[in-house]
Amino acid sequence: MLCKRCGSRLPDEAAFCPACGAQAPHDAITSAGTWFEEGAAPAVCASCGSRSIRIVRKGEYLCEYCGSRFFAKGQDVAASEEDVTAELMALFEEAAKYESRDQISSELRVLLKGLDLAPENSTLLLKLGRAYWRLGFAEQAMEYFHKAEALDPDNPTVYCNIGNVYFTQGQYAAAKPLYEKAVAEAQVEELFPLVKSCGFKSKAGNIIAACRIIKERHGGQVPDTMEELTALPGVGRKTANVVLSNAFGIPAFAVDTHVFRVSNRLGLCK
Repeated sequence: MLCKRCGSRLPDEAAFCPACGAQAPHDAITSAGTWFEEGAAPAVCASCGSRSIRIVRKGEYLCEYCGSRFFAKGQDVAASEEDVTAELMALFEEAAKYESRDQISSELRVLLKGLDLAPENSTLLLKLGRAYWRLGFAEQAMEYFHKAEALDPDNPTVYCNIGNVYFTQGQYAAAKPLYEKAVAEAQVEELFPLVKSCGFKSKAGNIIAACRIIKERHGGQVPDTMEELTALPGVGRKTANVVLSNAFGIPAFAVDTHVFRVSNRLGLCK
């Protein structure tokens, strides 16, 4: 059983959700499919009572509220790979509407519907893990991240997400090798979606190149001099000064190009 509020798995006889405290059975739903007599299509979801039932394909219906599926007895409802992919893409598009922090639970509810479609889809598992992590449920997030890792061990995004969980828990030693592995195997196209809010696509390439140089030339340690930092791809004086002052406690004043140029023109500095 799944908690309708946070999506956590519950024991069959659970009186409440141990993760968020929701009371069962009113806040619990089943993810298992239910069979019905052919020709008597369900009008009400047997799991949650919702009337939001739609047909997926002949002999198969879906509750749009809780994600439960209903199948006609004796009906061959095996979905083609194209059907599953199309439905997953539709779910991902719907979930993307709820990516803001105050709507993550809605995003999670949409994504959980995909488990009946493709329980071993690594992209779905990663999205579920990230949704749980953003809600603060690190244990559930790690469960889905590790499932994704088992299915797609060469995907650097998996290791980046696991590293993020460790990092936010203060387990920096555990996070570091995961980040190194993620960057060592990453391609620009894979990293860019994670950093696109920071600006141009070139930043993703610079991050990968800089991390590889740090690993190969500096033994995995970020350098602590202006000369070595500005020699890294994508690192200018401003970024270098931020690193020197915040990471190493070295007195440095971080300003952008405009402040530097204008302050010189005004004679405020030399």
